[in-house]
Amino acid sequence: MKKLVIFSLILLMVASASFAQVADGISVGGWGRAAFAPWMTRTAYKVYTGGSDVDVDAEHFVGSGVTWDNVTVTEFTVSGTSDFVGFDLNVTFPYGLGGDMPGANVWVKPFSSDLLKVQVGLGKEDRLRGKIGSINGGFEYFGLPNFVYGDEEDAIFKRFQTGMGAIISSAPVEGLFIGVALDPHVSGSGGIWNPWDGTKLGNAEYVYKHAQVGFGYEIADVGLARLQFVGGTINRNDVVAGIPAATDPVAAAKALTDDTPRIEAAFALTSVEDLTLDIGLKFWFPAKGEDGDLVVTATNGINASVGAAFSSGDFGLNARIDTGFAGNGTYKNKIGGVDIEGKGTMPFTLGARVAPSFNLGFATIGADLGIKMSGATKTEMGSTTIENKDDTFDFGFGVFIKKGFSNGHIMAGLSLTLPTTINK
Repeated sequence: MKKLVIFSLILLMVASASFAQVADGISVGGWGRAAFAPWMTRTAYKVYTGGSDVDVDAEHFVGSGVTWDNVTVTEFTVSGTSDFVGFDLNVTFPYGLGGDMPGANVWVKPFSSDLLKVQVGLGKEDRLRGKIGSINGGFEYFGLPNFVYGDEEDAIFKRFQTGMGAIISSAPVEGLFIGVALDPHVSGSGGIWNPWDGTKLGNAEYVYKHAQVGFGYEIADVGLARLQFVGGTINRNDVVAGIPAATDPVAAAKALTDDTPRIEAAFALTSVEDLTLDIGLKFWFPAKGEDGDLVVTATNGINASVGAAFSSGDFGLNARIDTGFAGNGTYKNKIGGVDIEGKGTMPFTLGARVAPSFNLGFATIGADLGIKMSGATKTEMGSTTIENKDDTFDFGFGVFIKKGFSNGHIMAGLSLTLPTTINK
């Protein structure tokens, strides 16, 4: 694809959570986001097909939704608390397409303190989660679509979360937090809860192997240090269907490395006034998949993410960088009675965004700039080495004006996404 430019005129509206105490211990709130693009232009471009370039005419669009899907997301929350027990209810519409994770859980604090809390159901715990997510309320994704890792805060340090399980946490001393998340319904665990006859329970070995266990410690006047093991959601040590059968170690490795186990470490600096800085690392464990004669081992390597938010008077600057590197895979197969072995390196990836802004009093103006890079890959099959010149570079930017209200804001602006540069 050549000479593809996307121009957008965007209106982004956000209504943030607004809580009210409606009864003793009961709070209700809500959240919502909507984006409307009254005009988007994709300029004329060329595609290579049938041995030659084919012209594609310019196209114009109108769109609405949120910055990560084609729907408007709203969420309604209700929570109840007392000294010993409580509940949380999150209803997101439309279900599963955006907003926060729909949730319904009941919790208990046996000692009426944070010494021990047990939360059961669709639950989450954000105390250790990454401190920087979207740097400009999602507006930056119009200039350059989401890149590298779309988990935002979780790309720095993943929250404790269960689809339908238990989160056990403890804050035994000041500054220390320990958490464990167990999900009996994690993919492949063996079934659905049935208390009447004891069947279809989650396999204990599998559930604990895929648990999430972590802790954090707040160093006074310095920052928050965190470390955790994330067991992932998919068992990659059994037979794996769908691994590419072609002789491509890179493609096979990408198919294998999904949400596999890893170690995560992060540090949020709090000692500098007017600055929030959070740095996270993920070290992925090797995974292995087998499908007949096909055996693939692979690792995502290392991910590093840095997010920062700075403000001084009327000036603000938010930024983040996300990278992935050292990913690789090995490939063994037998095709036509011939043993084939190979290995490949997955591409180095980097995404960087920066959003400066200035408060004019009646409104805030600013800009978004983003780049996305993906490095070349290398494949070795037997004595043959192939240097794939498939590295890419993307650039996009936008300008905006933002008006804040007591419980939300509205933004309007323009963005431009330049053509992808592909080294061939």
